[in-house]
Amino acid sequence: MKVRIPTFVFFVLSVAKGDEPIDLPTTLRLAGANAIEVQLAQQKLEEARGNEQQRVLAFIPTLSVGIGYKKHQGAIQEVGGNVFDVSKNSTALGGTAALDLNLGEAIYQRLAAKQQAIAADKDIAAQRFAMQARAAAAYFELVRAQAWVAVADDAVKISQGYGKQVTNAVAAGVAFKGDALRVDVQTRRNQLDLEKAKGAVQQASVQLAAMLRLDPSVTLRASEGEPRVLTLVSTSSNVKALTEKALALRPELAQQLAALAAARHERDAAVKGPWVPTLTAQVFGGGLDGGTGSSTHGMEDSEDYFVGLSWKIGVGGLFDKGRTRSANARLKQAELQEAQIKEAIVAEVVAANEQAKALAKQVEAAREGVKAAEENNKLTHERQEFAVGIVLETVLAEQELTQARIDYLDAVTAHNAAQHLLSKAVGDLGGGDL
Repeated sequence: MKVRIPTFVFFVLSVAKGDEPIDLPTTLRLAGANAIEVQLAQQKLEEARGNEQQRVLAFIPTLSVGIGYKKHQGAIQEVGGNVFDVSKNSTALGGTAALDLNLGEAIYQRLAAKQQAIAADKDIAAQRFAMQARAAAAYFELVRAQAWVAVADDAVKISQGYGKQVTNAVAAGVAFKGDALRVDVQTRRNQLDLEKAKGAVQQASVQLAAMLRLDPSVTLRASEGEPRVLTLVSTSSNVKALTEKALALRPELAQQLAALAAARHERDAAVKGPWVPTLTAQVFGGGLDGGTGSSTHGMEDSEDYFVGLSWKIGVGGLFDKGRTRSANARLKQAELQEAQIKEAIVAEVVAANEQAKALAKQVEAAREGVKAAEENNKLTHERQEFAVGIVLETVLAEQELTQARIDYLDAVTAHNAAQHLLSKAVGDLGGGDL
C-alpha cells in the first residue's frame, strides 16, 4: 500500500518561470556523458589508441625522398692504405625505404598496447557507472526536497486551519487565549520549516546541475511528485549469484584484466623479445652523378640494398636481468590488484545488499508510521471537535504526522540511493524499475 504524500505543491512548482523539468533517466544519461571524469577517461582512451597505432606503424618501413650533394677536397686513404690527394664530388637523388625493427619488442609491445586500449575503454564505463550512481543520489535528494516542501506546506495549512478554529473558540469563551498562542507558535514553526524546505530544493537543484554540468542558474525540478520506491535489484536474490554477476559485469574488473594482459605482454617483451632478432633493411633507388673536381658525368641509375639480422646483448637486450626483474614485478602487481579488486567488489555487493535490505524494512516501518500518525491526527481532531481533547494533544498529533511524513521521505530517498548503489555494485544500472 502506498502512502500518499501531498503533491499539489508540485503542480505550482512545475510551472514556475525558469524551471526545467528533469527525470531519472535523463539524469543518468547526462551524468554518463557530461561528467569531466568521463571525458577525461575518453581522452585517455584516445591516447591509448594513438599508442596502439604507433606500435602498428613500427612494422612499416619509413620512406624518405630527397637530394644530397657531397664534395671532397684533399687527402683520402685508399683500401690498400696509401694516402693521396683527391678532389671529387657526387650528387645523389632518389628515395630510401628503411626498416630497423626489433621484432620481439614490436610484437609484444603491440599486444600490450592493444590491451591498454581495452583497459582505457573499460575505464570509461567505470567512470560512467560511478557518476551515474552519484547523480542518482543527487536526483533522489531533489525529489525528497520537493516532497518536503509539499509536506511542510500541508503542515502550515493544517495548523492555520486549526488556529482559526481555536481563535473562534477563544472568542466564544470556550477556549483559553494561551491555546490560541500555542497553535500560533506551531504555525510559525511550520512556516519556518517550509522556508527551509524551499531552500533545500534550491540547494539540491544547484548541486544536481553542477554534477550534470548544466547552468546552475536554472532551477531543476524533478518530474516525480510523490517519491516512488524503486527496485533495481531484488534483495531476495542469492548473494552468491549477485557477486558472480558483478564479477562478470563490473567494468573495473574488466579494466584490470586488460591491464593484467598488458603486463603479461610487457613481461614477454622483456623475457622473450630479446631472443627474436632485430631486422634491419634498407633500399635506395635513384640517380647518382659526380666526378673529379667539379666536373660531372650526368645522372645515372643507382640502387643499393641491405638486409641484416642482429641480437642485442646487455641493457635492453639479452641477459638484461634488471629489466626482466622489473617486468616480473609489474606483472605480480597487476595480479595482486586483480585479486584486490575482486575482493572489493564482493565486499561491496554484500554490503550494498544488506544496506538495501535494511532500508527496505525502514521504508515499511516509515510507511506504517505515517498511517498510524494519520489515524492519530484524525482521532485527535475528532476529539477536539467534541471538546474532549486538548489543544496540546492536537498540536502534538500534527507534529507527529509531519515528522512521520518526513521520516518516510528520508527512508524512501535512502532506499532508492541504496538500490542504485547495489545496482552499481552488481554492474547493471540499466535495468530495474525506472
